[in-house]
Amino acid sequence: AAAFVALLLWAAAHDPLAADWAERHARLRGVNFGGWLVAERWLVGPPTVPGVFEPSSSWAQDDEHDASLARRGSGTTEAVSAFRDVFITRADFAAAAALGLNSVRIPFGWWIAAPTDAAAEPYVRGRG
Repeated sequence: AAAFVALLLWAAAHDPLAADWAERHARLRGVNFGGWLVAERWLVGPPTVPGVFEPSSSWAQDDEHDASLARRGSGTTEAVSAFRDVFITRADFAAAAALGLNSVRIPFGWWIAAPTDAAAEPYVRGRG
C-alpha cells in the first residue's frame, strides 16, 4: 500500500495531466451513515433510540432480518419507520457539511425501494 501511495505522489508531482486532474476534482471527505436504512445492532447499540430492535430482544436478534421478523410477529412494524425518521435527520447532514465533509455513504437494503409491503417481506419497506 505504501508503494502505491508513493507512486501516486510521484505521478501527481511529475505528470502534468495528473496534477491538472487533481486540481479539477475535489478530494472526497465523508462519513458513513450506516445503521440507518440497514439496521445492525452493533451500529445502533442497545438502545440508542427506540426502533428496529424489540426492547425485550436478546443480542441474538442482531440484524434487520431478525428484527423485522420479530416486529412483524408482534405487529409493531411502524416502530421501524419511526426509527428511520429520527436516527439520521437533516440536522445530521447539515452537521456533516459544517465539518467540511462533502460526501455521505448511505447503505440501504433492496427492501427500502420495494414496490409493495409484500415484495419487501420479511423486511419493512421504506416510505414513499
